[in-house]
Amino acid sequence: LRDLLSPQFFSTDQAGRRKLGLGKIPTPDGPLLFVANHQLIGLDLGMIIAELLEERNIAARGLAHPIVFQGGNGFGGGAGPTGPQRRVTKRNKDGLVDQPQGDFQTFGAVMVTPKNFYRLMSTGQ
Repeated sequence: LRDLLSPQFFSTDQAGRRKLGLGKIPTPDGPLLFVANHQLIGLDLGMIIAELLEERNIAARGLAHPIVFQGGNGFGGGAGPTGPQRRVTKRNKDGLVDQPQGDFQTFGAVMVTPKNFYRLMSTGQ
């Protein structure tokens, strides 16, 4: 997808001028909130995460919409397009047990909630 679309990434310097590349993103010495304007169900999310990692060595954690984790995302109930079709292998009286991670969780995504956002920021993630 990256080769097909040839995405361009921009960052903004302290004077508010846009610059090509992500070089103006501050080097994180603590938590850093990076807000991406991605479109079309987040198909560009992988490219954004890869560019942050490759250009700035920033391993970003994504905050994903709850529907991604609840099976309403078109990925057969899992959080991502690959992996086993059957995501839940066991249940007990307390609910789901032994639920394999989907692609988004494997690469660090968490469900977007105020509590999860606070936890990520307070632990420097």
